[in-house]
Amino acid sequence: MAVGERATLAGGDSVLMFSVGGGNEVAVNLRTSAGCHVIEEVRSIGRPE
Repeated sequence: MAVGERATLAGGDSVLMFSVGGGNEVAVNLRTSAGCHVIEEVRSIGRPE
């Protein structure tokens, strides 16, 4: 993740965004432990069949 962050900053972007599937606590905890912060959160539910 650190390599991706450095490449993003070197490319001129100021924010590196990740998409984490709903309820994936392992992924959320990994990003939190790496110092990432939530800047946007979107939740949805599937359409009823």
